[in-house]
Amino acid sequence: MTERIEALAKGGDRSPARGPDLSDEVKSSSSDVSQMERKVIRKMDMHILPFVFFEVPSNLVIKKLKPSRYIAAIAVIWGIIATLTGIVQSYGSLIACRVLLGVVEAGLFPGMMTYLTIFYGKRELALRTGYLFGSAAVAGAFGGLLAYGIGFMDGICGLRGWRWIMILEGIPTVIVGIFTWIFLADDPDTAYYLNAEERELVVRCRSREVGHTQSAQKFHWADVKEGALDWKVWTFCIAQFGGDTMLYGYSTFLPSIIKGMGNHWSTPEIQALTIPCYAVGAIAYIAVAWLSDRVQHRAIFVCIFSATSVIGYGILISDTPSGVHYFGALLVAMGLYVTVGLPLAWLPTNLPRYGKRTFATGLQLTLGNVSGVMSPFLYKTNEAPPIRERKCCYPGIGWMGWPCIQCDVVRASANQQAPGER
Repeated sequence: MTERIEALAKGGDRSPARGPDLSDEVKSSSSDVSQMERKVIRKMDMHILPFVFFEVPSNLVIKKLKPSRYIAAIAVIWGIIATLTGIVQSYGSLIACRVLLGVVEAGLFPGMMTYLTIFYGKRELALRTGYLFGSAAVAGAFGGLLAYGIGFMDGICGLRGWRWIMILEGIPTVIVGIFTWIFLADDPDTAYYLNAEERELVVRCRSREVGHTQSAQKFHWADVKEGALDWKVWTFCIAQFGGDTMLYGYSTFLPSIIKGMGNHWSTPEIQALTIPCYAVGAIAYIAVAWLSDRVQHRAIFVCIFSATSVIGYGILISDTPSGVHYFGALLVAMGLYVTVGLPLAWLPTNLPRYGKRTFATGLQLTLGNVSGVMSPFLYKTNEAPPIRERKCCYPGIGWMGWPCIQCDVVRASANQQAPGER
């Protein structure tokens, strides 16, 4: 699917795994590095701030503007801005590019999630979300190594290594966006790769689900209002904030955590050791998503894998050999992708009305991404290891209780709902 490829292209820039290494590259460069360049990594997440204001509105207009055109335009403009970030010559220009990048990118992942709900029902959505979310994990696994390799281009054509990273990772996104415009279908009725019988089958399968009427699949402002007033939607959103806090913190500081294990690995070795963590996370999530679709249960898996991550963090905090610490890092990855990813399929499958579903999905991702602003400031950079790395673990343990609370609250309220709203 085009959205999987696009997630890979998108994940290259947002991959937090490369952050610390890009920072090290900037800091360790020759003395002619400008003050602007030294500020780059501290402001690389400026683009997350516009998510707060634009993810929900963007999601509300995607159907009217046609998903194929809207998602493709986002990808092309996103790639252009990311590429131009590599040639900025002032600190103000850098901030402008990052903010504009956030404005454009705000609609991409929520739009993809909403797009998947147009084609897939509750018995299929978790696995398809797993493909999309797994692509982001794969991008996280290889983003650091790719950035490290491109970093050797430092000085070519008079450009610093971090500039080449932005340029060479932005161009493919533009190309993918062009292909998206050509090949992505807007809905089952316009899917050129489906014949008439297959289109009818998709519609028939969706209509069997409670609440999926033709009227429900149209946009109504009354549904948006209902979503804004539904406390269960807000419960999901708060839980998403907690889970994403762990995800951003883990992926951003994973190289530092591995470095703090005390074996004095080189930078390429540290980046290589991050790959199994992301691979385990992606495999675990796709496997659990498949099983969740089959048995039609979400809560039990979220709770189990939340506990798995807490155990992993406990191992990271403990005074044990580096091999045991690395095993703890693998456990965290195994749990966090399920904990963060599965609710992205859980919430929309319980909202059959399109207006409420698209608002709730946008709000869920908005509050989740807010944690990306907070996560880089969870510890002071002047704290020496291993205290610094261990402090990264504590917020994860504290926030992991939210998904379990979410499970209890939502499951308890489900028995009080009318069947058409579940």
